Amino acid sequence: MGVARGVRFLLIAALGAGLGLASAPVTQAATVDGADVQLLPRHYSDQPYANQLAAASPGYVLHGIHDLPWADGHSHDTIVRVSDGAPVWSDFDPSADTTATGLAGPYFTEKVGQSTYWPTSVRFFDVETHALAGTITRPDSETLGAIGPGWILTSRPDPDHYPDQYLVIHRLDGTTSAVPTVKTGNIPQVVGTDGRFAWVKSATGDSLSQVDLSAGTATVVANPSGGWWSGVLVGPTQIFDIADQYNGHQIVTTIDRTTGAQSSHDVVSGITGDGPQYVTLGDGLAVWNPSHGTGSSLWKVDLVAGSLGDVVADHLSDVKQAGPGQVAMIDASQVPGTIRADEGSGPFPVADLPPRAEGSAAIAFDGTVRSTWGDSTIWAIDPDQPSAGWTPTSFTTQQRITTSGGTVLAEDYNDNGLPSTHWHLSWSGGQRDLDSPGLALGHGGELVVRQADTPGAGFTVERVRTGEVVATADDRGAVADGSWVWHWSAPGLLTGTDVDHPDTPARTVNLPTSTTLAAVRGRWALVGNAGAKVIDTLGVVAPISVPANGYNLPAPVLGAGFVVSTANVYDQWGGITGTRLIVTDLSPTHESRDVVDPVSGRVPTTFAVDEAGSHALAYVDYGGLPKVLRLPWLKDAPLTITDTAAPVLRGAEGTGSRVSSSVPVTVHDQWDYADQGTESSPASGVASYSVRWRVRAVTADFGGWTTATSATSATLDQTLAPGQELCAQANATDASGNTSAWSDQRCTRVDGTAPVLAPATGSARFTATDRSGNLSYQYGATDEDGVASYDVQASSAAPGSALGPWMPVRVASSTTSVQQPATPGSEWCFRFAARDTGGNVSDWSPTHCSSVAIQDASFYSPHHSARRWSRVALDGSYLRLNARGAWLRLRQFQVGHTVAVWALAGPGQGSADIYAGSVRIGRVGLSASTWRRKLVTFPMPHNGTIKVIQHGRAPVGIDAIAVER
Repeated sequence: MGVARGVRFLLIAALGAGLGLASAPVTQAATVDGADVQLLPRHYSDQPYANQLAAASPGYVLHGIHDLPWADGHSHDTIVRVSDGAPVWSDFDPSADTTATGLAGPYFTEKVGQSTYWPTSVRFFDVETHALAGTITRPDSETLGAIGPGWILTSRPDPDHYPDQYLVIHRLDGTTSAVPTVKTGNIPQVVGTDGRFAWVKSATGDSLSQVDLSAGTATVVANPSGGWWSGVLVGPTQIFDIADQYNGHQIVTTIDRTTGAQSSHDVVSGITGDGPQYVTLGDGLAVWNPSHGTGSSLWKVDLVAGSLGDVVADHLSDVKQAGPGQVAMIDASQVPGTIRADEGSGPFPVADLPPRAEGSAAIAFDGTVRSTWGDSTIWAIDPDQPSAGWTPTSFTTQQRITTSGGTVLAEDYNDNGLPSTHWHLSWSGGQRDLDSPGLALGHGGELVVRQADTPGAGFTVERVRTGEVVATADDRGAVADGSWVWHWSAPGLLTGTDVDHPDTPARTVNLPTSTTLAAVRGRWALVGNAGAKVIDTLGVVAPISVPANGYNLPAPVLGAGFVVSTANVYDQWGGITGTRLIVTDLSPTHESRDVVDPVSGRVPTTFAVDEAGSHALAYVDYGGLPKVLRLPWLKDAPLTITDTAAPVLRGAEGTGSRVSSSVPVTVHDQWDYADQGTESSPASGVASYSVRWRVRAVTADFGGWTTATSATSATLDQTLAPGQELCAQANATDASGNTSAWSDQRCTRVDGTAPVLAPATGSARFTATDRSGNLSYQYGATDEDGVASYDVQASSAAPGSALGPWMPVRVASSTTSVQQPATPGSEWCFRFAARDTGGNVSDWSPTHCSSVAIQDASFYSPHHSARRWSRVALDGSYLRLNARGAWLRLRQFQVGHTVAVWALAGPGQGSADIYAGSVRIGRVGLSASTWRRKLVTFPMPHNGTIKVIQHGRAPVGIDAIAVER
């Protein structure tokens, strides 16, 4: 993977802020094309398995298929029937929401949700049919203790004896039994079950209860010692209480399950340290020592003699209790191993384990892929020969490998994870060992960069095969690429020389002095680490930013025309939620794609580019399997680039589309162009600008274009008279002769004419309000450029008062009507003005006034009058005067200059005199052939009380009265 750790530590630092280069666009793909991924052959271990039994129950064993169970995102578990060794359920996966699995008699169980003791529910699957037998849900107030064949045991707080807990049995048939006589503590400690009974120990160890799972009852098992140790086991006929003395002795107490007879035995097993692991075997006990690994034996225990008895089986890597007196074990005497079972009469084979695939710990790629496996061996394979198997290399004690040009650099394995000082170089026909704080193999495998043993003494560049020193560098370091050596010849000056061809001109690149050099490959230089950049030393392709790698992630790596980098993924709070592996094309497109293994859906973090120069990389997937990813989407970078793109309009500004003015106005327009270019078409710069324009009177057609050209800017200043409109466009031409299209037109009109007002309409001069108590007022205007808004004002007078000042009703509103609440006897006057889109405002319209009628219900008449109903009246009623001299008057003193009276004319009607104060101002005659409402007006010479007096004997009907101010 390029520069080794020791050299990286010294050479790679954060890129200085002064580089000032634009970031490359990043396109994140959800996954790679599975057709581009090649899975390499697996390397199988020649060592036996250890501790690979997942679970055991009477009649069945659950184990994993040890072929990298996580390699494709699946667990590949298998359940084997003990009686005939047949796999009854192979290569299956637990449900997605499962938190723990197990065996309970003939059931495979899944705990669902939350943690070990607080799952939300337990599912039971028949291991033979694979069908879901049922689900038991744990009540929120209870804690799970054990899972058995078709039941679970939980503990529930005892409300009468807090903080005690008592036992509860939940069964698959939906029944529940509480056992309040069994005090369990928070988590029931179930030490054994035989299907009918379960044995539950209290949290303090002071009691052991035998629980009848069907009846839901319990009996206490007596122990003469008064307490129970942690090692309580249940056999077919006896219960064993084992107390480890931690000196090779164990005190074993036996209790007969039928008679309750007890005895105590001092057993000398000789097992100390991590301690013996006892199991019940047949009617007795057996013990083994897990700390012996694959060399452990299972011994019978002779309780009478107080010592170990016969050996049941040797070379065991795992032993699990399957049921009372039954055990399952892994025999590791042969590779890869055999599952055996024993029910007391001797072990018998159940199933052979499949071979185990090793997980790749490190990988290198140079046409041939080399992988360091978990067993500390290095193997090689040619991915173009997929039928071939892995071939071991001549050395097997090194790890962290780099390969290029047929040379392999391996760093000695270091258990503490710190950088090693021991290295191994090998090539076809030779090898040598070196000591150095840091070593880096150059691309092509010809040169190696070696850090001096003394800090601050710089670096040397040596030939791989001879050790000849061909170049030296100071503490800023050097990198090798083929026969080229690159180093800092001066602050800010990166220089490359061909050590095999001294006559070849040196190549230099100017960079900020704070920049550090990480790697060079061909024309590309990788500088910096966090915030790294890739520089084209030929100066053709612009520098490209590399996504910053996060803490403890691999540094960016240069490939053949691409760069691979890792970056953290953050949530909205700045927390790290994942990692990205990103491949970025170094051609001018700078396309970037994320690498996500298509099988596991995981992002690989162990990878190596192909040093042989192909567009490919090798990586180790989430399950430890080596794979090769081809990158057919990468493109080759050109050696020369010319400007083929025209300048781009970045913005335009100016006077605007409308100007309100009655005098000539100077209109200004300005356009902003830039020759931005792209990495495939670098900018040559704007050389000239052209502006063209045309003018018309608003009602006429435009004439021809007038064009002007400038070398400095695209601007236009033109004077327009009121009623004229100007439209203008611009374009730009770069130094390479590329001309942009004309911009969209920018048009400005000088508007000096205000809108023309239309006559307003609405409620009559003398009127009653509508049913909602409102007056109405409608208005409008026209303008050649459109009416933008209206202003409306109102002047009003309360009953008996004069009109007040003008007050705003609408301000800059597009509404063209007013609904105004009004009271009887009031008066409302309205006027409006209009504003066009250029800001021209009309004069105020003529005033439109409405005086609101005072209805008959508000009249005062002391005698000879009566209220009558009629369809003709304004509000359906009127006041009738019935005798000569009968009268009515308004209750309030009136102010105004005109009185309006609504009266009912019809057959047999008389006449009435109208008074303002003491002055008669007119007479109204109401005789008519048909009934109708009659409105008459009289001038009002002065203010006063309005009064109506019947003239003659014929009756008079008065409907309403209004006063105009």
